[in-house]
Amino acid sequence: MARTRMAEEALEAELERLGELTPEQLKARFLELKGIPLPKFMRGTLMQRAVAHALREHVLGGLKPSAQKQLDQLVKQIVPAHEKPPPKPNKKIRAGTRLIREWQGRVHEVLVAGDRYVWNGQAYRSLSEIARLITGTRWNGWVFFGVKKTGGAPQPPVKQVRTRLRTQATPAPHPESQHAG
Repeated sequence: MARTRMAEEALEAELERLGELTPEQLKARFLELKGIPLPKFMRGTLMQRAVAHALREHVLGGLKPSAQKQLDQLVKQIVPAHEKPPPKPNKKIRAGTRLIREWQGRVHEVLVAGDRYVWNGQAYRSLSEIARLITGTRWNGWVFFGVKKTGGAPQPPVKQVRTRLRTQATPAPHPESQHAG
């Protein structure tokens, strides 16, 4: 028990010295403790916190193997091996927005529903999937529906591609205005 007490006192002393280390020294210490480099984006206090955590883990021990196994199983449930990760949340188009696109004389309407897109009564993960089903070829869905312009390719004339965005929510008429008279 005296050895553990000494280890904890030495840990506290080393944690206090972390504020005096340069970023290069912090990176070297983390590499020494964990065997992997710190991510390049880390700066300042976040770097100090990462090294402090690695020190505590080194001296006091990390997770029990059973807890680590449980965490690994949870991660596999979130993203099973050999499967695509879930799509990133859509931050550019709000839920309820309707995307309307005319293609070869037929009008196609897609409703944005959170992280899904509804077309012809079926939900899809991406606009690109819907664009492929409509055209039979691979398209960037955001470009096909006019949400994003292409990088440098010439745009087709506006008469051929009628794409517009509008939100589903429209103000309801006031009840008194309907019965006026």
